[in-house]
Amino acid sequence: MLFGHSAYQSFQSSYVNVDSDDNPFVYGQTYREFMPPIQGILEKAKADPVLLSTMRISVVSEFTWPLPYLLGEFKKVGYYTTKNAPPALEGEYVFMDERLDSAYSGRLIGKYSRAVYRARQWASPMVIYTRLDQ
Repeated sequence: MLFGHSAYQSFQSSYVNVDSDDNPFVYGQTYREFMPPIQGILEKAKADPVLLSTMRISVVSEFTWPLPYLLGEFKKVGYYTTKNAPPALEGEYVFMDERLDSAYSGRLIGKYSRAVYRARQWASPMVIYTRLDQ
């Protein structure tokens, strides 16, 4: 009976509730709601592979994971912390911790749409700016 309960919990944690805040066995998974904007970026690059070397993406966050893994094929991704963030932020996409948004959104060059997504359980929500004027 103990083995059956353990197997059930393992299945739930691995396949059903992988990003549930209520599941005590889940730690550090990327929330599913964070993936559609990333999928959109990856689909653009799949349709036009030149974008892998030309698309500019900036990330301002003290904790960038899982972006280095998800955007690993892109050549022009800048990862910044509060210590080295550039005075001007530009690119087709700009990601930043929501808690840094008020301090750094004024550095955006161009017109952007803004959306907030939860990336991880213990991390600040991520603001994703998508450039509109290109």
